Amino acid sequence: MKKLVALACMATMLAGCGNMQVIDTAWHYNYAYIKLPTGEIVEGNIKAWHSYGESDVVRVVFTDDTAYFTQMSNAVLIEGE
Repeated sequence: MKKLVALACMATMLAGCGNMQVIDTAWHYNYAYIKLPTGEIVEGNIKAWHSYGESDVVRVVFTDDTAYFTQMSNAVLIEGE
């Protein structure tokens, strides 16, 4: 019974997280938009990307081997475009 109550409490708390996924299953992204400090936005097909644990940075490598290292607030990664 205690496990059921704990599970119900946990589910209620997680419901308050808005649209945040508790378990993120999207690890493959095909396309990215990156905002540069000049305000220019570059975009392209992703060859590889890597996020760094608890930090807010990401490294995106486009198919032309151009790599960008930026904060996630400057990058949009898209799955399936």
